[in-house]
Amino acid sequence: MNQCHDIQELISGYIDHELSQQKAQRVRLHIESCENCRKVYEDLIAIRKEMGQLQYPECEEAKLDRIMNELSPEPSG
Repeated sequence: MNQCHDIQELISGYIDHELSQQKAQRVRLHIESCENCRKVYEDLIAIRKEMGQLQYPECEEAKLDRIMNELSPEPSG
């Protein structure tokens, strides 16, 4: 199971093509043979797809300015 833990930590990097060729191949081979890790991989792909389809309402510029001003630290006097 320790190998699964190691692979699951690499799955996000694998999806984003951030891993070395050796690590990417290790992840690919493992998820082909491990049902649990393949499920984690497929779930993460599905979540990213859903996140990419989210639409955010437009924010009025005045409202956005107010929010940004509230987040700014007050000058110390």
